[in-house]
Amino acid sequence: RADEAVGNVLIDANDAEMRRRRVETEVILKTRQHVDYALTEGDVVNAKIEEGWEVLATTKRPEELAEGLQAKKEECLVLDLAKKALMKELGLILQKRDEDYTKQLKSNVEDVGATLTAMKAE
Repeated sequence: RADEAVGNVLIDANDAEMRRRRVETEVILKTRQHVDYALTEGDVVNAKIEEGWEVLATTKRPEELAEGLQAKKEECLVLDLAKKALMKELGLILQKRDEDYTKQLKSNVEDVGATLTAMKAE
């Protein structure tokens, strides 16, 4: 009877772990796609910012130069905010994964404790 209880716990644990890994793999894939997209968009914005410097370098009028520099500053600010938002999002994802892992470990400890209690009772 104790062997059967241990076997059932092992089967349940393996099944739960397989489900957890499938979900985690899907989340990792979606996160990777999101990050890749954000990085690609960032590269496009960087390229546009770089292109504009050549035009500014040839600007003769101070007013036009000031306007161009202000526009570049705003473009850089938008890019900076987007990258900070992405970093924050990734931090939250990591925090959630850490919390989920901690919950899973606690659950495993409880399952082992319950199994040991059941085995001692037999």
